[in-house]
Amino acid sequence: MQVRIGGVALLGTLFSSACTISDLDLAGRPCPCLDGWVCDPGTQTCRTLASDEGAVDVVSFKADWSTPNAIRWSWEVSGSEADFHAYELVLGESHEEVAQRTRVFTGDENPELDRFTLPRTDGEDPVISTITRGLVPDTEYFAQLLVFDTANKMSSSANVAQKRTALAPIDSIEIMADQAPPTLGWVQPMCLTLDDQAFAGSQAYGYAHRCDRVWNDVVQEYMVQATCNAPQEPQPECWENLFLEGMAMPIDASRFTAGAYEAAYLEFVLRIDDSHHAWWASTGLRPVGFGTALPGFFGITFRASGEYELYQFKLSTLLSHEQILAGLETFFVGGAWEDGATIHFDEVFIRW
Repeated sequence: MQVRIGGVALLGTLFSSACTISDLDLAGRPCPCLDGWVCDPGTQTCRTLASDEGAVDVVSFKADWSTPNAIRWSWEVSGSEADFHAYELVLGESHEEVAQRTRVFTGDENPELDRFTLPRTDGEDPVISTITRGLVPDTEYFAQLLVFDTANKMSSSANVAQKRTALAPIDSIEIMADQAPPTLGWVQPMCLTLDDQAFAGSQAYGYAHRCDRVWNDVVQEYMVQATCNAPQEPQPECWENLFLEGMAMPIDASRFTAGAYEAAYLEFVLRIDDSHHAWWASTGLRPVGFGTALPGFFGITFRASGEYELYQFKLSTLLSHEQILAGLETFFVGGAWEDGATIHFDEVFIRW
């Protein structure tokens, strides 16, 4: 075409050499990003979503169970830890919201999404699940899993999985709220005590964690273990279960029916006053007459945010209806806590 500027005719296509938005390479540029690019929360720089040629590939992806405010998702991947960068779980209330990335869970909300294997497991426990929390009861959710490799290439699950959150609860069994369980036998460790750092009411259980290097006569070597005293040789972290023991709490079968059991979930709030997440953590309930075994949810991650975090776990994946009707002997939470961390838990309920 011909364009005349100031009386001078210019021949050719105006801006024939100009680039389009799709031509722009925004990789590594500071956020915010244009359409077709996503902001990496770890680096606050742009990266592409255009490639499905990542070195780590999503083999399968599904929803396992739900509670009123949470859904557990699990997956399988192929590839190596050396090539892995991060997972993202894209969540929405429709396929369209997933496509628009309405809500994205990253390692900021769920720390395990930044890991290929859980720390301190010698690579034996790959991250194959996460729980999206803070959801709305009785709502259908859709999700897709993305995995990014170290070359900034992305692979996604071939499917968009879906799951409805459970109905809001209408009944509950109080295990601990604002005071010790009325039938409590003892706590373990002994320095797990009630204090005034409550989530609700006036009291919560608090524990100041300490790690010491102690001689073990059985294996004839020094081992790291938790202690209630100031350690002689402080170590970075160590495992400890926090128990409410010997409760022998009766369960009313007329209230906790088979239908109630199918809807039931364990709920509590937990706060870690430290910057160190509790990797490969666990929680659970032990029924009366169950022996010394600890039926629980293992390989989970408790987020260290310095604030109380709400956790919910589907009870039917842990114990049978008959086992729960025998009564509750023990509640526990465990984790590899950092030396010097303070852990609180409060508002422990079975709800349905």
